[in-house]
Amino acid sequence: MATIGDRQDGGVVLGYSYSARVLAHDPPPPAVRIAGRSFTLGSANVAQAVLTAQAHDLVERSALG
Repeated sequence: MATIGDRQDGGVVLGYSYSARVLAHDPPPPAVRIAGRSFTLGSANVAQAVLTAQAHDLVERSALG
């Protein structure tokens, strides 16, 4: 709550609740295909996984692989 002078303004918290049935029908999260591998958007550490895949792809296409 924020205090303004001697007055306090109450904050409103909005939330959503979904049942398991509703969640079961949600579409799968979008995926991006990079260097022949799929990466799910919104998953943890996607950026590092994408960079790693790109590095592997470059090595495979170069004389190093």
